[in-house]
Amino acid sequence: MTGNISPDNKWKIIIEDNKVVWIELTEDKDQYKIEELVEATKRILPEIW
Repeated sequence: MTGNISPDNKWKIIIEDNKVVWIELTEDKDQYKIEELVEATKRILPEIW
């Protein structure tokens, strides 16, 4: 199995058993995980927790 990411980082191509599978990459480099947002909010405004 091999994986290749498109130059725009929006798609990943996986070749498996002679079949090509396109996967849309939904996580952007500028996105944050919920846990990261919660921790940042706790540091900035702890009284809301």
